[in-house]
Amino acid sequence: GRGWRWKHPVHEMLCNDKPNCIVSKTKIRVCQDRSTTELKKFKSRLPWDLAVLNAEHLEKNQCTRTMFYLAQTLSALGKKKEALEMYMKRCASSEGDSWEKYRAMIRCGDTYAFFSKVNEAIDWYLRAVSESERLGTFNPTGLIHAGRICRQIGRPKLAYMYLRYAAQFDVDDNSPYHVDTNLMYFTKWN
Repeated sequence: GRGWRWKHPVHEMLCNDKPNCIVSKTKIRVCQDRSTTELKKFKSRLPWDLAVLNAEHLEKNQCTRTMFYLAQTLSALGKKKEALEMYMKRCASSEGDSWEKYRAMIRCGDTYAFFSKVNEAIDWYLRAVSESERLGTFNPTGLIHAGRICRQIGRPKLAYMYLRYAAQFDVDDNSPYHVDTNLMYFTKWN
């Protein structure tokens, strides 16, 4: 009775459309722990998710959240080229959640790396780093990925530059986007 509703057909968000909605000063976080979900159960749901997201995208083709999760689902189904196209469409939009756009940029880098297109992958990773700085919470994850690619292709000086720069930053616990702390600490240690 307070105006809270689940929004979106897949990967729902809890939203309140009332303009004067007051939430307590205590942080509220709604989480689903998928670490206990069986991989088999997750994979069996993907075709259903794809059908629902495709229908939603046809109806609301400018919804950036639908674009992002449609790309995620396509990627999980192994449809990497289609996923990349949808991630790029998401990145082209200035609407929606800015950190979702950041994640789409990282996923573009991951997908290009999957296709062994290293220059494109590094470009997208660096775009993501720039986007995180623009958003006010510098996230060096893209630097780490770019550094690893440079190391793999035999460019040790570039790898060192990216990885050393990334290692200078502490993990920002206030970041609105998840930072892979294991990746950060591993990079610093190495």
